[in-house]
Amino acid sequence: GEANYYYTLFDIYKTLIEKEIVFNKGILPPWDYKNITSVGLRIGEYDWAESFITQYNRYLPKANRQNALTYNLALLQFHRANYKKVIELLRDVTYKDIFDGLQGRWLLLKTYYELDEFDALDALMDSFKIFLRRNRNISKDYQQMYLNSIKYLQKIMRMPYESKANQVKLKLQIEGNKRLTERRWLLKKYDQLI
Repeated sequence: GEANYYYTLFDIYKTLIEKEIVFNKGILPPWDYKNITSVGLRIGEYDWAESFITQYNRYLPKANRQNALTYNLALLQFHRANYKKVIELLRDVTYKDIFDGLQGRWLLLKTYYELDEFDALDALMDSFKIFLRRNRNISKDYQQMYLNSIKYLQKIMRMPYESKANQVKLKLQIEGNKRLTERRWLLKKYDQLI
């Protein structure tokens, strides 16, 4: 989670791509495609990430291409703050993998938050929690990461009505919890309300 390491990882990924080390018999694994995109976006290399998404999509297994392209373009639009476009793109994604489904739901949840679509956000948080608790294919660690993240987002939404002591306590809880999907984003939302 240290921000400086993302720059190092980005350089490593670029080398792996240039030297074709990341490819397996000419195929780019979908997980690497998503990770490379995420790292590029995290460090603000939006144009590079967009080029990577479109240029390297053809190296994915055929069964993954369209969903991977659409999801990663949605992620790019989220980072560019084009939230309406995120929703539009996510409508066209079919989640074939449980982890993709989790990430897609979380991205939609963050998008609703950014758009102040609180009715849709509340409904999605409720259905997401039910999905996490009922789905036996999700490990307890992943369940807890997402449940914790939803819980803290709900607390952030109530924060303006909380005492200063409870606000400080919330920040410490978020900073200290190792089981979160996106601590940095949650802390950014917290800071925006202070």
